[in-house]
Amino acid sequence: MKFKTFTTCGYCIIIPVCDLLYFQSKGGVTCIYLVNGEMYRISKTLKLVEKQLSSRYFFRCHSSYLVALNQITQVDKVNGYVLIMKNQMRIPVATRQRSLLVARLKQLYPGP
Repeated sequence: MKFKTFTTCGYCIIIPVCDLLYFQSKGGVTCIYLVNGEMYRISKTLKLVEKQLSSRYFFRCHSSYLVALNQITQVDKVNGYVLIMKNQMRIPVATRQRSLLVARLKQLYPGP
């Protein structure tokens, strides 16, 4: 199992990569959301977090969101391209990222 470390408020949190659900940038702070419902705030930009993670399994779908591709359960194309995550959170996909998202999902989950 692979782990990632993130530093926040003077301590280091160690998180299994498989537990990462998505990251959200809010007012200069990045929030880490985990599969079990926990949330951590770190003082890194989303861009720095993105560089720290494998681009194969994580995708920057919006300027404020970085998602774990394996945690997406649905892609709602009817309501303006929205990702539905395992925790039922709905995350928007930027217009310019839509075709890249589809290509990445096909690459990760090739059809028959």
